[in-house]
Amino acid sequence: MKCNSWKLWFATFICKDCWATKVVPFMCHMRCCSTCSKALCDKRINGIRSRLPTHIPYIHITRTLPAELRDFWLQFRSDKVLSILFNKAHEIIIHFFESRFWCTPWVFSILHTFWSYINWNPHLHMVVSLGGLSDDGKRISIKDQYIVYHQIKQQRRALVIKECRKIISTLHTDQHNHWKPLLEKTFQKKSWYVTVSDPIIEVQNVMWYLTRYMYRAPIAISKIIDSNLIPNDIDNSTITVEYMHKKPRQKRTITYTLRQFLWLLARHIPDKYFRLVRYSGLFAPTKRKQSIERINEQNPPPVSHTTISARPTTYRSRMITTFNKDPLACSCWWVFELYSLTYFSKRTYSFATKYIDSS
Repeated sequence: MKCNSWKLWFATFICKDCWATKVVPFMCHMRCCSTCSKALCDKRINGIRSRLPTHIPYIHITRTLPAELRDFWLQFRSDKVLSILFNKAHEIIIHFFESRFWCTPWVFSILHTFWSYINWNPHLHMVVSLGGLSDDGKRISIKDQYIVYHQIKQQRRALVIKECRKIISTLHTDQHNHWKPLLEKTFQKKSWYVTVSDPIIEVQNVMWYLTRYMYRAPIAISKIIDSNLIPNDIDNSTITVEYMHKKPRQKRTITYTLRQFLWLLARHIPDKYFRLVRYSGLFAPTKRKQSIERINEQNPPPVSHTTISARPTTYRSRMITTFNKDPLACSCWWVFELYSLTYFSKRTYSFATKYIDSS
C-alpha cells in the first residue's frame, strides 16, 4: 500500500537548465504488488533467455496433482515436500531420454501454486528440448511422437505416492491412519494429468507465459469487485472476488472475510530461499556453459538470432521502449539529473536526505 508513494524512499531530480525539480518515489519490490511484479518478471525472463538456446525446438509439459492430494501437500507444505515435485519430474524425464534415446535433454521447470483464483493447486510446468547431447558430444534430435507420455505418467504417479508414504510413516498413528487410505485410493485414480504441447519453436512466448505467474499476486486487483472493510475488525470485514470457473466455463463470485482472504494469499508466498525455477539435465549449472557451446558449434543460431543480456534494463530504458516517453526529459529539452535520495532512518525514526555530488 506504500508502493510508489512518498512513505518509502524517493529520489529528487533537478534540471541544470531551468532548475525544475521532479520527485520519483520508489517501489516496494514485493511479489504481491501488481506493479512491481512486472519488473521482477522481466528480470527473470531475461535471466532465463540468456541461458537458453532458443533456436532448437522444445515441448511444454504440464504436470498436475489429483484434487485429493492438494490438501496433503498444503498440510505438509515445506521446502523438502515441494521439492519432491521437481526432483521426481526431472528424474523421470532425464531417465526416459537416456534409456530410450541415449542423450541428455535441456530441462527447466517452474512451480505454480494457484490456478484461476487463489485456490491451492500446485502444478509443475516443464520445458524440455526435443533431443539433446550424447556422451560423445553429438546432438541427437527426436520427434514428438516418439515420447511415450503414458509411461511417464505412470512412473510419476508411482514415485510421488512412494514419497508421500515416506512422509506419513513418520507421523502419529492417528494421522497415519487418516492419510493412508487416501493415498491408496488416489494411486488407483487416472486423474494424474500430464498435458503435452506441440513442438515449440518460439520458446520465448512460452517462457513469458510461465514466468509472469512467478512474481505476481495469486489474484489480480481487478478481480476484487467489492469490499466491506471495517476498521480494527478483521473477522467481520469482507472481500468479494470474481473468478472464471473452468468447468463449466463461467464467471462466479465468492466472498471471504478479511482474515480468510489474507490467509489464502499468504499460503502462496514461498519460503525463504526456495527456488521456484530449477534447471536440470544440460541446463544444470555445471553443464550449462559447455552444452550451449557444443550445440552452437553443431547447430549455429540463425543470423537474426540475438543474444539477450541477463542484466535487466533500467527504469528509464523500459519506459522509453514501452511508452516511447523519456521519464527524465524536462520541458526545456534538458535531462533531469539525480540530486538527492530521501529515505526513512530506523535509527532516528525520521526521514533523512543524502545529497549526490554531481559536479
